Amino acid sequence: MKAKVNLSRITFIVIAQFVILLISSCIIGITSFYSKRDSISEMLKANTNQVAELLGKDLNSIYTIADNSYLNISVQQALQRDNAQESSVYEKYCTHQLLESLSTSHPAISDMIIYPLIGEPYHIQNDIVGIQNCYELREKKWFKQISKLESGFTLLPEENGLIIKGIERPYSVFGRTIYASSSRKIIGYQFLVVNTKWIETVSQNEKAVMQYYVCDNKNIPLLLREQEKKKFQISEREGYFTEESLINNNLKVVGHYARSYLLEESCKSIIIVLICMSPVMLLSLFCSSIWIKWIKRPTLELTGVMKQIEQGDFCIQLPHSQVEEINALSVQFSRMLTELSIEKEQNRKLEMRFLLSQLNPHFLYNTLNSIYWMILDEERAIEACEMVDALSNLLRYGLYEIDAPSTVGQELEHVEQYLLLQSKRYEDRFCYFADVPKELQSLEIPKLTFQPIVENAIKHSVEFHMETVEIKLTAKKENGIISFCFSNNYAELKPIELENLKRKFTEDYRPNETEVKSLGIGLYNVYRRLKLMYGSNAELQVHYENHMFMLVINIKTEAKGRKET
Repeated sequence: MKAKVNLSRITFIVIAQFVILLISSCIIGITSFYSKRDSISEMLKANTNQVAELLGKDLNSIYTIADNSYLNISVQQALQRDNAQESSVYEKYCTHQLLESLSTSHPAISDMIIYPLIGEPYHIQNDIVGIQNCYELREKKWFKQISKLESGFTLLPEENGLIIKGIERPYSVFGRTIYASSSRKIIGYQFLVVNTKWIETVSQNEKAVMQYYVCDNKNIPLLLREQEKKKFQISEREGYFTEESLINNNLKVVGHYARSYLLEESCKSIIIVLICMSPVMLLSLFCSSIWIKWIKRPTLELTGVMKQIEQGDFCIQLPHSQVEEINALSVQFSRMLTELSIEKEQNRKLEMRFLLSQLNPHFLYNTLNSIYWMILDEERAIEACEMVDALSNLLRYGLYEIDAPSTVGQELEHVEQYLLLQSKRYEDRFCYFADVPKELQSLEIPKLTFQPIVENAIKHSVEFHMETVEIKLTAKKENGIISFCFSNNYAELKPIELENLKRKFTEDYRPNETEVKSLGIGLYNVYRRLKLMYGSNAELQVHYENHMFMLVINIKTEAKGRKET
């Protein structure tokens, strides 16, 4: 006898191998990550300080050029003459040429503008300045900040209005107040327009690991095009490391290190570990393949047995397995099959009794009595034969092959046979009309679904109403739902009876012994049989208004595998 294999032990060994591999990879990856992060942090800090130092030297050079420009004696005198409205056109031209010669010694200076208190400004490029005189200048919100400066430059906001909008290259503007060299009297205002060439020498390309940006004290990047600004915003959100270094009170350099690069370097270390541990992985895979094959065969055998049981074959011997867990499952399943087989036989007998109960004994007695008197009357012999034939068909349909489902077409024929017998008793007191499309007559439904509904109309309407009662059946399919609507134009229902009837068509309702013979128990049996076949895809509704009773059966066929053919 072969020894049985414990599935739990094999599973534990395989899982333990993968857990050890995973923990080792994580430890090495985390160690590599923190080690690289520390070295990157130190390198980024040193580089950011170096960039800030270089830019600080450039900025000091720009400020020196600006100082030489406005401290020039000729410029001072020109501004004073302008404010006194004494400058001639020629003198203004000479002052303009002097400023241009002093301002072109640094590539970062796109324009240097000097506004006298009265008159037009002096500048290098006439096509980028939007403010034409000092009066327009004073209307800007930031002008008060400039006028209060006693020395040095301040950075203007990005939307300053000094530069004409629409120029492709971005600019930053620095401004300050000009005082007379001999006193603290204000004689004008000076502005430096700095372009992107100032920062392009230290900025990296798109694929660089480190990026450097010049920002103001509010951390807003300067001298960047729109595409570069978006890149800065992404770095702000996703940059794993950030370092800052001040250039002066208004400016600083912000350095970003790409987080993705750090993760890539850490992943390389993890990959190396995985390669080194590949023999362990191969061994684990080999053990797993053997484990899967060991389980697959008995599992497939058990699955095949279940399919046979699904088809109704309960007389099956389950195979034994060398896997302890699956063998225990087979033993329990065998016991369940035995219980199911006994329960199925009991259910079959109960269902037989249920179907027999659908044939009302009073109806059978009255039908046989009518046949007896017809036989005695020779003129009604043919009619008696028709009733015998109808009764035999009725009994044959209800008593044979009770486990097999019926079709709508067969149900309609059964109802006609039933009504043929009832018409002999009630004669013209009811009329029956059915409108069911042919394409719906092949739909499978439980046997004896329609007849109890029609019998309910005979029992609760025709017997209590002397005028002709109309019994109708209509059917339709719409939006994947097939509906059968039964109606009769006379019924007497009290509100409490209607509520009790609706309560019977719910999932939680179960009749007790006192309710077995109550109103609607036959309809409840129809509802339960529909639920057994179609589950949640079948529902039964009742409506009652102005003596009109209506019962509707809805079956969702598209959601269910069982559809009409």
